Amino acid sequence: MKLPGNSMLAKWLNPSKEAKLPSADVRQIKKWVKNKDSMDDVFKRLELNAGMEMVLSNAKLNTYAGYIDRFNKKNPTKKVSMLDMFTKTYGDDVVARALEVGANVPSTKKMASRLRKELLNSWELNGESALDVFKLLKLDEAGSKLFVTPQLNTWVTYTRMTYLRRPEEEMVSVFAATYWYDGLSGIFLAAKPRVSRMRFNALHLETAMGNMWLRQGLTPDDIFKLLKLDDGGVTNFLANPNMKTLSSYIDKFNVNADQPTTLVAVFKNFYGVKRMSDMLEAVKEVPRMKVRVEEWQLQLAKEKLRAGRIQ
Repeated sequence: MKLPGNSMLAKWLNPSKEAKLPSADVRQIKKWVKNKDSMDDVFKRLELNAGMEMVLSNAKLNTYAGYIDRFNKKNPTKKVSMLDMFTKTYGDDVVARALEVGANVPSTKKMASRLRKELLNSWELNGESALDVFKLLKLDEAGSKLFVTPQLNTWVTYTRMTYLRRPEEEMVSVFAATYWYDGLSGIFLAAKPRVSRMRFNALHLETAMGNMWLRQGLTPDDIFKLLKLDDGGVTNFLANPNMKTLSSYIDKFNVNADQPTTLVAVFKNFYGVKRMSDMLEAVKEVPRMKVRVEEWQLQLAKEKLRAGRIQ
């Protein structure tokens, strides 16, 4: 990983670098550099390999920063970085998670925030896409826990930093490429509370998704297929969480539509009036569906009158 400003971390963690370190630590640092001790060896000696969650509160982190700063001055063509060691040891996902958590703890906030900025800059310097970073942070494995995963906030910040035009739509595109649109509704619904402490939330991205579909000129029929609601019949449709997504989109679509539509009309377009009538009658006695089915039968009757014949 390329990292800008190799000596910056030492400056941040200790503005006067070695000056504020205990004299014994300064002597040890000089000895390590003179003996050409590796970054890995020093990392282990300072017990910075005991878990990323412990690193930010490790009193020896300043010592390590001092070592890196001195090493880089002595070896300008072989510069190393603290974050390289962290990500190599723990992985980008673990580092990002620890930094997000650490940024909310008063005692580690300053350090975590600055390290987080370095991490974001390193990705940008390496030309990582939003999808690349999504996978680096293992957000493609989070599933229904996506919106309660700390490093998601890091990814959102990175996406907004590198995609200045419609960053939310880029986020939705990455979600869809990973989980497909038909899988997103369940993930959105699993985000509790709907408004979280993060700087964005599931509801915000759901709205962005609907706006993106409108901008792309997609009709409710298109979304019906995109959400795979045309697979499984009426029972699947009525119980599918994606129905709420489609219903919300229909409301948004109808605001400026020349020909407003309804859920029943969209369903009828795929199954026809007769087949839909038969399916509704077949599931009428299914527990907790009776009221909804009766409502749909009433709406379908209106569709029949409008059509003038049974399809």
